[in-house]
Amino acid sequence: LIRYNNGHYNNFSMNGPLSTSTFALYYYNNTILANAGGYNSSIQATYNYSGFYQFENQEKWVNYNRFNSNYPTIPDNVVSAYNPYDDSVYIGHFGAGLVSWNKSDKFIIHDTSNTILVTGIITGLDVDTKGTLWMSAWICFDCDQTGGSVYSKTKKGVWTSYTLTQSYEDKYLIQLKLDLRGNKWLRYGGSGLQYGLIVFNENGNQERHFSATDGLPDAVVNCIEVDKKGVVWIGTGKGLAGFYEPSQAFTGNFIKPIYNGFPILFDKNVTCIKSDGGNRKWVGTTEGLWLFNDDFSKAISFFDVNNSPLYSNNIIALEIHELTGELFIATDEGIISYRPDASEEQTDLKSAHIFPNPVKPDYAGLIAIDGLQDNAVVKITDTQGKLFYETKATGGTATWNMVNYAGIKAESGMYLVFVSTEDGGEKYVGKIAIVQ
Repeated sequence: LIRYNNGHYNNFSMNGPLSTSTFALYYYNNTILANAGGYNSSIQATYNYSGFYQFENQEKWVNYNRFNSNYPTIPDNVVSAYNPYDDSVYIGHFGAGLVSWNKSDKFIIHDTSNTILVTGIITGLDVDTKGTLWMSAWICFDCDQTGGSVYSKTKKGVWTSYTLTQSYEDKYLIQLKLDLRGNKWLRYGGSGLQYGLIVFNENGNQERHFSATDGLPDAVVNCIEVDKKGVVWIGTGKGLAGFYEPSQAFTGNFIKPIYNGFPILFDKNVTCIKSDGGNRKWVGTTEGLWLFNDDFSKAISFFDVNNSPLYSNNIIALEIHELTGELFIATDEGIISYRPDASEEQTDLKSAHIFPNPVKPDYAGLIAIDGLQDNAVVKITDTQGKLFYETKATGGTATWNMVNYAGIKAESGMYLVFVSTEDGGEKYVGKIAIVQ
């Protein structure tokens, strides 16, 4: 937007990500980080210099790129991870190595020139409970590169390389995810190559490849997610499956959940899976977004461009803001967010928050109370103490549609929120101001 005033032009722009291009989403410390990307379906670099964007402190988007920050002039950042042990964000690039950032606006490049990395193509990042950063790498099969395709960097800065052994496709790793037992789940593949899934543990050099005979719905594995109970979920070109016992990762098999007599989404290309605070499953596909309960026995919601504000049915990535429960949805046409009724469980009420508050006359959505314990009983009363509504928190969030049990809408006024505590008592959380 440009405004002309007394011979001067002023530029105005709405706050938001620099580009509609988003390859991955990642949550840490009250922040949603969006990697601009990327590589294409043929696993080839796109030379995207848009950097990354962050939704910070639930307030605004901040863009980090070569034009407005100290971010290096390197393209195609594809994955991120935060290490609380050194308070640094790590960003993997498809060609330029690993970048670390400790919020001092100093970005450090780790590549083949100053580490044991044999490639600059970093495709997966995760941090274990000891503060060790784990990485997966893409090794060019037709190049002279030799060396590991999995790397670790301890919190003391010690690097180690791990070479997977079974076949050449081990070099084409495109994601790494740690389960609750420390196993490394790796997906591999690319256009003209074999696709599949590997689980690896450096203790004893255990390694296993999965195929359709081991319960995979399809060899083309698009995503890996570990839920609140430790179940490892994978999305494929023909639905999804779960590995329920990671302790048996090298002997057990995946199981395809059954819904209405058929494997879940067996005819859908599942692109991403995300568990919310109530362990419900958000599932992105090329045809829209699904919400299931935690064991996939019930389909709760479905969203596409016809019944929601989604920019596109092609869902690229999903991430949950753990404090608010807000779901961030990356599509091939941009990012949009949705506030469902679940967030991460909290152990006390210090972070309890009510929003929106006050509630304005034109608001027709849900009021959310987050920062709660899972299944906490929430009571809403008028100022005289008369009970108006009662509900339970899912994950860490309870919601209210501003009506009572009789379907009567709340009038203008002040309403009080109380939450039952573990000792059976009740604690005052706050007030809700409603203006009709």
